[in-house]
Amino acid sequence: MQDNYLLSGVENIDRILGVTQMKEIDSLLKISEKQIKEKTQVIYLYNKKADNLSDDYRDFSVLSEYLDLAEIGEIANSIISAGFSLHEFNNELDFINYVIKNKTEFDKNKYIIVNNIQTGTKIGRKSLIPAFCDMINIPYTNSNPYVVSLCRNKYHCNCILENHNLPVPKTWLLTRKKKWLNKETPLDLKVLLKPNCESSSIGIDDTNISKFSNDILSKAFKMCKEFRQDIIAQEFISGYEVEVPLIYFHQPISLKTVGIEIDNEAYLGNKILTNRIRSIDEYNFFDFSNIYNDISKVIRKTAEKAAEILGITGFGRIDFRVKTNGDIYITDISTNPHIHKLSSFYYAFNSLGYNYQDMIKCLIAIALKN
Repeated sequence: MQDNYLLSGVENIDRILGVTQMKEIDSLLKISEKQIKEKTQVIYLYNKKADNLSDDYRDFSVLSEYLDLAEIGEIANSIISAGFSLHEFNNELDFINYVIKNKTEFDKNKYIIVNNIQTGTKIGRKSLIPAFCDMINIPYTNSNPYVVSLCRNKYHCNCILENHNLPVPKTWLLTRKKKWLNKETPLDLKVLLKPNCESSSIGIDDTNISKFSNDILSKAFKMCKEFRQDIIAQEFISGYEVEVPLIYFHQPISLKTVGIEIDNEAYLGNKILTNRIRSIDEYNFFDFSNIYNDISKVIRKTAEKAAEILGITGFGRIDFRVKTNGDIYITDISTNPHIHKLSSFYYAFNSLGYNYQDMIKCLIAIALKN
């Protein structure tokens, strides 16, 4: 198995982690109850799939990242039923103008921002709200604006993690000028093409996987134009797909190794989570530790180390591909993972014996504490 250095002390992780998880979550729930008594108000920011978009991609709409009305209702109702006062905005400018006009109210009362908003296609769009909140000192969920933008850049994250000896696939960058960085190309290797600064598998379908050739190079050039950004060619890893939801309170804590099933198959082999599969939730979750318990321990420890290196706070998620021989590879990072009921985050909380409202209360509590 690759990366044996991560196995030191890992034998007791299952026992320690279970206790640590419960302790941290229970601590957050107590903090949440205190916030309710202190009449903390929650502002929930989101994009909804019914929005009319003036800035979008032609074939891969960013609406796949947005929430439908049922998902919005899940989160909003949980905030209200937990005992918090709720204000909702589905437009960044409306929220910013509201805060500016009511600054004295924000100075006098306690507010927390639950942020699930990112309008348009511009790189760094997820950093607008945390940057604004930092400027006027309002607590918000998840990571700071620098970390949010850093983790959207797949190539930069890959380089940083590789420099810290964490397992990542070989990755090459094709710039918007259609030149390979450092003039290096992935010759004679099977690769997966990805827009460098997108999430939710935007820009990804089955044709993105191929041995490097003139055809895949032509596709990469077209992607540069369509998505108006750099494209990465990442060594394709055949195997399992695993998501690791994390919370950061006193330290990064992984909740579960959540495997992804497609067509009721746990082992994906050459299959991937395409944009179409993600957008219509055509996949299921399973507990990966039931298949490979020892590898799961290594994955959790690796995910926590990656979150610490990158500076992820609040809720985060580290995604892996896992070979049958036990080799693991970090393939994606999320600083603002989905938290609706069909998410791996809720799957992990629920597997630990907590309900959906508990998860939302933890998210709110950790925002103020961090």
